[in-house]
Amino acid sequence: MKRYLIETIVMEAYGTQTWYIDAESEKEAIDKFNDGEGDIYESNVEATRIGRPEISGEVSITDSSTPTINHFPTKDELVDKIAEALSCTYHCTRVWSAWQVGTMTVDDFSPVDDSDLPHEIADMILEMFNQ
Repeated sequence: MKRYLIETIVMEAYGTQTWYIDAESEKEAIDKFNDGEGDIYESNVEATRIGRPEISGEVSITDSSTPTINHFPTKDELVDKIAEALSCTYHCTRVWSAWQVGTMTVDDFSPVDDSDLPHEIADMILEMFNQ
């Protein structure tokens, strides 16, 4: 028995999406949104018309009904998925005591998805499965 993974293009949908956009004003936020900036915070969308389905992979189902994946992701695929999951999260580049002193600013944070962390996590995952 196999479980097939099917992808399709969403041609028509309805619902709502809420976005994160950092800006100094409402106008700047709208301008950034119109330029394609920002990240989805919450999505409640239902597809009402979809395109032609295409098989994108398959999963074998063992006797115990535990799925086993036939294709283990490459390091680059893992890094991309981890970075995507960590988008909108930030590293603090200062010691936490800077909060108490009042010298911490937004410039003291950097995006996690642009750092080495997704690569380090992918390495740990691959090492765990290669043992």
